[in-house]
Amino acid sequence: MMLGLEKMVVLPEEIIIKRLTKLVMKRIMFLFDRLTSKFKYNPVFWFKYLRFCIQSESKKNFYRVVSNALRFNSNNMDMWEVAIYYEMEMRHNPFKSRKMFMKCLRINSKSLDAWLRYLRFECRFIKVIEKRENILEEELEKAKGISEPKKEGDFDEGAKDGFLTFEDDDNAKHLDLLASSDEEEDEKEIELGMKKSNHELLLVIVESILDDFPADFSTFEGIIKTLREESGESVEIKLARKKIFRLIKEREVTDISPKETVKLVAVNRGIFPENPQI
Repeated sequence: MMLGLEKMVVLPEEIIIKRLTKLVMKRIMFLFDRLTSKFKYNPVFWFKYLRFCIQSESKKNFYRVVSNALRFNSNNMDMWEVAIYYEMEMRHNPFKSRKMFMKCLRINSKSLDAWLRYLRFECRFIKVIEKRENILEEELEKAKGISEPKKEGDFDEGAKDGFLTFEDDDNAKHLDLLASSDEEEDEKEIELGMKKSNHELLLVIVESILDDFPADFSTFEGIIKTLREESGESVEIKLARKKIFRLIKEREVTDISPKETVKLVAVNRGIFPENPQI
């Protein structure tokens, strides 16, 4: 009796492994779905499920799981950050991440922790923009360094008939000296003006925090710590730190004591231990 074995097709080993892996993943996700449906408000199980989705590179399932997780744990900032930084760092879409943070703030508008985390996010967003700007500036400098095609009246050999070649000539040095220091200062002002928008954004966020929360020591400490930890080599964040700390020193919007002001100075410089005792 023929069993039809001669008609069986032997599949390659790679295809077999791929199909088995897919079946195993489906089974694991099925178990996770049952677990999270029973314990909807337990973030531990949701985090494990999200980590599995990230490790298995399952984009579609990640969005489905994180949406359900935030539906039942909308006040959990760690879970919001998993969704936000997944979009920013793994999907390379910081603008969508910002929209997600806006939704998070609408839900958690009374949470100081949410606002401080948003301030940290914008600092990182600014550093991404600054990095792109620096790369663009380097490319432009390289482009300017490429020799331009010679125009009519440019000569390689000495001076001819009243035309001067400024290569390796003393006149070129004199002409270079005509660029005054005032022009250099104007360039610096223009550069700072280009950075103004992002810098002002951080100040707007801080003003929003001060409008909604008490202008006390703990609020300013959270703001200063966040800016100090994220500043690095960022010009804009350092400018924001200076302006915000100047506001604290003036003490126009807060009733913090002189002792707490000294404490904030130490926090701003990063020389204070955790939970300092004064």
